[in-house]
Amino acid sequence: MRLFTILAAVAAFTTGAAAADLSAPKTAPAPVEDAAPAKSWTGCYGGVFGGIVAAGMNVEQGGADLGCDYQINSRIVLGGVARYGHTFSPESDRVEIMARAGLLLNPALMVYATGGGMTSIGKGTTGDWYGMAGAGLETYVAPRLTLFVEADRYFETGAEATSVLAGVRYRFGSGSTIFGN
Repeated sequence: MRLFTILAAVAAFTTGAAAADLSAPKTAPAPVEDAAPAKSWTGCYGGVFGGIVAAGMNVEQGGADLGCDYQINSRIVLGGVARYGHTFSPESDRVEIMARAGLLLNPALMVYATGGGMTSIGKGTTGDWYGMAGAGLETYVAPRLTLFVEADRYFETGAEATSVLAGVRYRFGSGSTIFGN
């Protein structure tokens, strides 16, 4: 009887050990997909705009801008923009150079503040530079295309003016990751 108990114990231990080795068949690990590209506003752009300048009377304006932005983290964008504008009746041209700082409300929508300087160019102008500050909203509507609205305040000696404009920008080398392209 004692021999029977020993054989039963040995059989139980060896069967359990063998069963532990009979695990489910091994399968290949699931393929690891690349992480989604980081969303970014980093890059340069060019655009066109139109709007009004209110300085005692409303004057239509139009122009073009070139700029570059750098997204420093998931929420903050810093950049600079140079803008050429033309006002109609009375006709005049101006050049603006601004820095901007933006806050991303979501990956495709930015609210921003601007600050910089403006000068009028052409016949009858002094070439003096004046301060300006403003705020705007810009959003992606396609992989490289944004729409924006902006209001700027010009601080000229003896006269102040407000500009409200809207436009479209084409972004070179950025934005495609916003839409996963």
